Amino acid sequence: MSHVSHIEPYIPPPLKPLPPCPICKGAGFTRLDVPVGHPQFGKPQRCQCTLAEHTQAVFERATIPHTLHDCSFESLSRLPNTSEQQTAALKIQAFLLEYLHHPSSTHKHGLYVWGQLGRGKTGLALSALRVVLAAGKTGSYLPASDLFSTLYEAIAASQRLMRSYGDDDDRAEDMEGARVLRMVETVECLVLDDLGVECGSRFVLSHLYRIIEKRRSSRGFLTIITSNHSADSLTQHWKPESSRAAPFENALRIIERIGESFISLPVTGRNLRQH
Repeated sequence: MSHVSHIEPYIPPPLKPLPPCPICKGAGFTRLDVPVGHPQFGKPQRCQCTLAEHTQAVFERATIPHTLHDCSFESLSRLPNTSEQQTAALKIQAFLLEYLHHPSSTHKHGLYVWGQLGRGKTGLALSALRVVLAAGKTGSYLPASDLFSTLYEAIAASQRLMRSYGDDDDRAEDMEGARVLRMVETVECLVLDDLGVECGSRFVLSHLYRIIEKRRSSRGFLTIITSNHSADSLTQHWKPESSRAAPFENALRIIERIGESFISLPVTGRNLRQH
């Protein structure tokens, strides 16, 4: 008869609690040392030990894909960037510094970040969004193709409901379209990623023109657009292929608005997806 030894299960030792923050003593908040009567007297201020956690939570709620949750200027600096890519990051940070200190007086209301695939455009845009969210502003990220797909489906669902043969799914799509459109028109910082992947239909161009006009007329709003196309090549991408195609006056207006209200920032350098 073989002897089977008894093996005790391994139980890891309990984790030692982290020492409390030396500034707030674990409370998470502090109070400014100001005299009685000062507007900030007695008001709790978020401690720096919880600020990073708060910013990360807000960043993740801004519809950021899970794979991009770690995007920041700090994480980008650890990649094998070329000097051109480093310069692009510095220019965006300088723009943000001016925007956050003087949001209503900034002449340009957006950044148009363009370049070839894999140059880090989305990472730069999301790093900028993180800075804006950390400053207490509202913001969101949305791929351009998702935006127009959602709006198109919402309009189709709305028409079915109007004709009395829609269902609960149609009502949900209609409500989602209204929510997304309200979000892109009212959030303080919007990142619209990968413009130019979608076709330049009358529907897409008319809605894009409406969104850009609405946002640039709102004081203190910032719009960041990324694209593989420069403004000139975007015009060619949207240009009708035949004389029978729908007019694209809105495309020309969009390009004009980008020239007026956006800083065009080309991003060159190595393909970071291959490092």
